[in-house]
Amino acid sequence: MSVQAISWALEQQIVTDASARHVLVALANHADNTGRDAYPSVNLLCRYTGLKRRTVLDKLKLLQDIGVVVRGNQRIAEAKIKRADRRPVVYDIRIDLGVDSFSVTDEKENGHRDAGSAPRRKSRDADAAPRFDDGVQMTAERGADSAPKPSLTKNTHTHMDWPCDSPREKYQLDYDWKPNLDMFYESCLRRNMTEIVSPSPEELANFVGHYSEMDRCLTDRGWNDLLARWCSENRKGEAKKKRAKSSSCGKSYSSSAEENKSGSNRAMSKFQASEDYKDELPRAELAEHLGRRRADLIAKRYGSDKVGAPAVEEMRRTLRT
Repeated sequence: MSVQAISWALEQQIVTDASARHVLVALANHADNTGRDAYPSVNLLCRYTGLKRRTVLDKLKLLQDIGVVVRGNQRIAEAKIKRADRRPVVYDIRIDLGVDSFSVTDEKENGHRDAGSAPRRKSRDADAAPRFDDGVQMTAERGADSAPKPSLTKNTHTHMDWPCDSPREKYQLDYDWKPNLDMFYESCLRRNMTEIVSPSPEELANFVGHYSEMDRCLTDRGWNDLLARWCSENRKGEAKKKRAKSSSCGKSYSSSAEENKSGSNRAMSKFQASEDYKDELPRAELAEHLGRRRADLIAKRYGSDKVGAPAVEEMRRTLRT
């Protein structure tokens, strides 16, 4: 808890949204004297403010957009909270913003108050009495040195001015993230994926869009290794779909080939039957077996004195009956 951070959050006029100011005060309750290293959970901020979780997240984003709150050193939460899925985000409050305006206002108010008040007559005892604003120790013996006054200079340089580029630094993925191709290729080699040199634009867009919405922090090597696994699983799935599609096409082709074969066999059997009955019978022989009237009907149907396989087939059916 920092009185300086809470006082600044209450007096600042940069944030005018009421809910955002409430979230800022709750966040300052966990910061140090310089406004840094505040990492309360979202659920705790909801309990402080009485707001919904979605509203608290929106107000935190608003505070970051304004510039009052920035992301701090995430290693502090990492050192105290081992589980990454339960680790909150560390924020730093820019309490150096608006300091000049507050000091000028306070000086004007003090000037008006001193001008309106009458000067007080000091006696010898009053001059000898110690005052709190003189920096005199109340319990010190006579001749003791006065307590040092606190410094009025503000240290405006924080650790956010020099972003950490260490590959071991864990961070959350955003939409502007680009993979390190060397680390990505090493991850592919460890997975025996020598054919994958770089991720395709579609794979990279799907990967970034999926993990940027998650509160997950990894190192640079961890993100590149996860991208290699993403590409491997994606391409294995596509290859499996292609094999299933080709096998279904092969089955349909084989079934159609079998149907064509059976149809050709039936046609060949019919052709052989027609070849067996290729020899034509004269009309007189047909009339002798079937009768004159029926032979005339058959000859009229087929339009010739000689009839072929249909007439012979009909003749055989008649003889069987």
